[in-house]
Amino acid sequence: MAKPPPRLWTKETLAHGVAFSLTKEQAHYLGTVLRLKEGDTVLFFNGKDGEWSAPLEAISRKGGVARPEAQTRPQPASAMGPDLFFAPLKKGPTDFIVQKATELGVEMVCPVLTDRTIAQRVPLERLGLIAREAAEQCERLDVPLVKQPVRLADLLEDDEIDHILFCDEAGDNPDARWGGAAGRAALPGQALERFATEYGQRQVESSLKNKDLQQVRDSEGTRTAVGQTSSSSGGRWAVLIGPEGGFTPAERQAIRADKRTAAISLGPRILKAETAALVALTVWQLFIGDLSANPDEER
Repeated sequence: MAKPPPRLWTKETLAHGVAFSLTKEQAHYLGTVLRLKEGDTVLFFNGKDGEWSAPLEAISRKGGVARPEAQTRPQPASAMGPDLFFAPLKKGPTDFIVQKATELGVEMVCPVLTDRTIAQRVPLERLGLIAREAAEQCERLDVPLVKQPVRLADLLEDDEIDHILFCDEAGDNPDARWGGAAGRAALPGQALERFATEYGQRQVESSLKNKDLQQVRDSEGTRTAVGQTSSSSGGRWAVLIGPEGGFTPAERQAIRADKRTAAISLGPRILKAETAALVALTVWQLFIGDLSANPDEER
């Protein structure tokens, strides 16, 4: 397999024959780190114009020029992934969550502040850079938004969210270790099947039982996975991950009381928050997102 050209995000418009300038950081990376020369090809994407191959017309330590030559992949028509809301952790685990969430296809990353949140200050600029670099590496055609932190109460009042996938490892007994056995959430297959039934999504109920969501055709015949941002596919999804030590009983009760919530268990082990984020996003993609779709379709 041939080594692919380097791949970079740009804020510039990408169109055939329309040259644009590289940033100083891009020029340093391409010219000094990768030692590319004039005529070498770089792939660029900007989240709206697809991916383009662009030969370098000039390159130096201070800058450079690239001219798009051919579109290598078109931009998908609509967003596919969920939004990730997670209680921020220390620097390393938080960086890890943002990087891996980008690779797993989230559309937006938003820290959520809870009673047990460790880190109250979130370096959004650094997290945005991590998301961009992860998108460049994993062949995404866009970069997820990294938003200002919100309080849990504000998240639950956000009426633009249609469904909340809540990773709930606790029981209902506040005096027992991890809440005891009563009131525990079901495993993903059972929980999402019940959730689909409650919302009247009969077209996905049978495929959920087989742990393989079939594709649903919208009114125009476009193949879409349940969870895509369209009315036929279930609307906007939020994946909610709690802090170290979990949500307080009052927070858990408020989340479970929300009719949009599908509470799931991630298994018999208590996972670290950063591990739970990866598992939850994988569950979403497997049952609802692009791991349940035709692998030949563009994402």
